[in-house]
Amino acid sequence: VKPTKGCFELWDLSTGRKRTPDFPEPNGVKVVTACPARRMVAWVTGHRKVRVWEIVKQSPIDFPQQKACLAVALSPDGKQLAAAVDY
Repeated sequence: VKPTKGCFELWDLSTGRKRTPDFPEPNGVKVVTACPARRMVAWVTGHRKVRVWEIVKQSPIDFPQQKACLAVALSPDGKQLAAAVDY
């Protein structure tokens, strides 16, 4: 299977502009969720990682998974992350 190229991008809807930084994901972005209260987003990569990013910080935090992750969610207060892993 040939990997697809992808990127996680965040856009400001009030200005129509892409925010920086963006995060290249060589095997694509599979699932995305957001927690507006904490200005936080999370996404699943094609490399079996869940990445969580507080958009006021420069870099996301990675949570490696042993198997493919099919869904991800953040709690309303942004203190908990749920990931559905396919075993």
